[in-house]
Amino acid sequence: MSDQENPDVVVSETIPTEPLEVETIVEEAEPVEIPEATETVEEGETTEAAEPEYTPDYSYKVYDDVKEFPELFRPVVKDKETEDMIRSYMCKADGLDGMKLKHERVVKERDEMKPQYEELTQGLRDLRHHAENDLDKFLELYGISEDKLINHVSQKLKMQELPQEDRQVYEDGLQAKRQSYDYQRQLEGLKTQNEESLRTQHDMMLNQTLSQPETADFARKYNEIYGEGAFRNDVIQHGATTYATQKKDLAPQEAVNYVLNRHKPVIDRLYTQTQGTTPVAAPVAEGAPAPAPTIPNVGTGRSVSPTKPTFKSIEDLRKFAKDKYGS
Repeated sequence: MSDQENPDVVVSETIPTEPLEVETIVEEAEPVEIPEATETVEEGETTEAAEPEYTPDYSYKVYDDVKEFPELFRPVVKDKETEDMIRSYMCKADGLDGMKLKHERVVKERDEMKPQYEELTQGLRDLRHHAENDLDKFLELYGISEDKLINHVSQKLKMQELPQEDRQVYEDGLQAKRQSYDYQRQLEGLKTQNEESLRTQHDMMLNQTLSQPETADFARKYNEIYGEGAFRNDVIQHGATTYATQKKDLAPQEAVNYVLNRHKPVIDRLYTQTQGTTPVAAPVAEGAPAPAPTIPNVGTGRSVSPTKPTFKSIEDLRKFAKDKYGS
């Protein structure tokens, strides 16, 4: 029988007055390693290419000269923008010397032309004054004789008596002569412009030819012996001489080849001697004096020439080349 069915049974419930102590055991969790995230590139996909490492370019050009940044500025160049900025500043700074020379040349030419301009201006004022106030003096200054003036006036009077058609033919003839003179002046102006254009073109072609490695190396040696710019000047001089004597306009490459081939044996021999090696025999230039004779030297038992040159500097080379082979 259950409790519900027996009312006499008393169920006693004991309710504790204090809270029950619950022992909680917490185990220390072990650290869990989390794998690093890795990118998975599926087939057909490409990753973005890394930017190439920046490589500075320290060169810059001023007129026809190629230069490089000073060592002081090179550590500053970290990117393309800084490189372009420094290059711009260097070009402007180094270009000032060239502009200064051009300015000085223009000022000099202006000062030289100023007296001529003032003289011409004063002459025009005098002519205007004589034309208005002293016709005889005006005719004298222009070289017009009285007979020529009288003849001109006589023809004018005769023209007044001719019919209108004849006078028109005469006027048309005068107009044609004036136009012919104007055309001639225009042609002379175009000829001058064409000559200047050709000269500029020749200069550009010559600069390009001189910049070729073999030619530039020889020109450097040539200039060290004969002076700065000597090779270029001799090339130009040869071209001008050929045109004056043969009426032949040489291409810059032809003029360069002539001067190079003519002087190369001498230049090579001089540089060979400065290096302490045995000189290579070279053909004597046309018009040059014969080599000095060898005189036996009894004291040393060697056969050497007392006139054999010794070179200690570039100045010695220049002096020897000028004395022996001419400038």
